[in-house]
Parts: sequence; structure tokens; C-alpha cells
Amino acid sequence: MYDEALELRKLAPQNRRVRTVTREGHRIVQVYTWVNGLQYQGVAMDFVMCEETVDDKTTTFAFLTNFNASDDNVENIAEGGRARWNIEEGFNEQKTGYELEHFCHCKDLDLMLNLYYLLQIAHLFMQLLASSDLIQDITHLSFLAKLLLEAWRNLLLPDELLDPIPPAGQIRFNKGPT
Repeated sequence: MYDEALELRKLAPQNRRVRTVTREGHRIVQVYTWVNGLQYQGVAMDFVMCEETVDDKTTTFAFLTNFNASDDNVENIAEGGRARWNIEEGFNEQKTGYELEHFCHCKDLDLMLNLYYLLQIAHLFMQLLASSDLIQDITHLSFLAKLLLEAWRNLLLPDELLDPIPPAGQIRFNKGPT
């Protein structure tokens, strides 16, 4: 289907949109092309491709969609496809790094759901740590896990943390200096 879409793209040169932006000092050229009306197992689909050149390096992103691609929405479709790919990468990481498919061999749906929530929290926690400067000197995740375990074993929890009616508070995230 990919090869077919590439060939059909040549027949519709008018289905092209070019966008140039500057981000963090880099010149980025995005060339969007699309093909309407592909058929796969009786389902009509459109093909969208974005060839993105940052400085001199070009990366190609390709998507199939049930949206009708046009000059008005091709950028949004490509952005949505890239966001969806990030979600898929997260699921793949959970399947391989966290053994999502094998972490519970039980029949209790509530137990499985709770274990899945814990896995999601662990994954989110690791993403936040990886994006921070808190673990820059730590080279192995197993070493980080040992440090966290030791912290839980040896640190006393402050009484305020165990208060059933905690004071109101806020958590604010700062993007940091740019």
C-alpha cells in the first residue's frame, strides 16, 4: 500500500504544501503531500506524508487516515499522526521494558487493572525522571531502582505526610530556561 501511495502521489502534484519555520535556531522545512481515496479491504483511506528537513537532515513521516486529507488539514493530520506515534512508542516501551503482556497471570480483573495502573504510574515516573536533571549521573536504571528502594527502606516519612486532612497545595511545572 505504501508503494502504491508513492506512485499515486506522482499523479497528484497539486497535493503539496510546504511550510518553513525556525525553531531553536534551526531552519525546518516541512513538505506535506497526500493521496486521497486509497482502498484497503473495502475501507477508503487517505495517505499523508511529511518530509521534514532540519538543517540538512531529512526525516520522512507517513500516515494512513480515514480523514479526508486536503490543503486545509494536512498539517493537523500529520501532527496528530506524530502524536499518536509517541503514544505507540510508550506502549511498546511498556510491553518490552515493563513486561506489560506478562506481568500478571491471574483471572481477577480488579487485580489486573490495579497492577496496570501501577505500571502506568511507574512509566510516568520514569519519564519524568528521564526528562529531569535529577538522574544525570545515574547510568543504569537498575542502580536507580536500588537507590529508590533504599530511600523507601531508610527514610522516615514526615508526620505531615500521614495527616488525613492535608493542607491545600499546588504543584506547578516550569518549562525551564530556554
